Amino acid sequence: MTTLDNILDFTGGDKFYRFGNADGKYWIVPARGVRTALNLYQPSGIKGKILKALLPCLHWFAPARKAIKAETVNCRLNSELKELLCKTFGVQDIEFSIFEGTPSASQKITIQISQNDKIIGYCKISDEKNIFELFEKEYNNLKWLNQKGVKEIPQALYCGKVNNLFVFIQSTQKSSNSRVPHKLTMQHVEFINNLHQSTSIEIPFEESKLCKEITYLKSIIHNIQECDRSAFEKSIEHIEKHYKKSAKNTFSFFHGDFTPWNMYLEGGELQVFDFEFAGRTFPPRIDLLHFVMQVWILEKKLNADCIYSRLELFRKQYDFSNTSIICYLIHILSFYFKLYKGHFDTKDNGYIIWTTLLKKYIDVIK
Repeated sequence: MTTLDNILDFTGGDKFYRFGNADGKYWIVPARGVRTALNLYQPSGIKGKILKALLPCLHWFAPARKAIKAETVNCRLNSELKELLCKTFGVQDIEFSIFEGTPSASQKITIQISQNDKIIGYCKISDEKNIFELFEKEYNNLKWLNQKGVKEIPQALYCGKVNNLFVFIQSTQKSSNSRVPHKLTMQHVEFINNLHQSTSIEIPFEESKLCKEITYLKSIIHNIQECDRSAFEKSIEHIEKHYKKSAKNTFSFFHGDFTPWNMYLEGGELQVFDFEFAGRTFPPRIDLLHFVMQVWILEKKLNADCIYSRLELFRKQYDFSNTSIICYLIHILSFYFKLYKGHFDTKDNGYIIWTTLLKKYIDVIK
């Protein structure tokens, strides 16, 4: 039984459309209220944007559905899950749409919950214990950030188990009028600056999450191909030397996936979500590096040389040191090595770009 089979009953219920994209991602949206449901779908490509614009108008037209390869299914939510969601949001009934997740080692299902065309929250679901650990981490991070006075984030409402499913539920401010900014603005910068000011702490380098990631990379350094290993070793040596100059160093909260697809503008304010990969003791403001790098790699499809040129301009504009960039690159490489249990595919585009940049910046340091 897949997680989706545990969530949905396909023997009856309302009419839905299921469609996917070239990346192997799939969505299930109701025929009734399809415009609100499609707020869960955030395409970056032109084909996806056209689909999102046209489906609310043409979903009743069978040839149009066939053209976008949308199949019709009838389904309803598992009764226990629906009862939990209604109880959590204090409502009698709900509408929903589903994103089946990004194919990866941390894939999970996301449900958008709405009522009378108003989005009221989101629910993440998995049947994997390691994914539930991410849910618990996000739940605790949101509670902690709320205590620190960070407001532009969801409220963590529930984290637990329903039958064989692990469930995390959160609030949202999102509406059908929300916009998703794909370009870095002063609102992004202000959010990250405020996040740093609210969570900054002075601790020895050895107590930081960055240090733990470096320790992990050292433990699997033999897995890194020889032509890249020297850049990793020199970068680690540089970071340790930099931070060990002082008994205490300033670190702060790191969102971990600060990207256009994890935020939106509502009423002119930037709202940020998806804190499952966050950490509390990282070099300040490197979320801004992650934002532009992910846009350049995943949306703009730029190569390493082009990214390096842009990164140099960005570094000077936003006052990032070469060391901060090396720290970010070591973090992201460590993250993916750990995600793939010590064996990150050297043909992966991310691996190629990040290691190429690491070599360029460690040469500059020398």
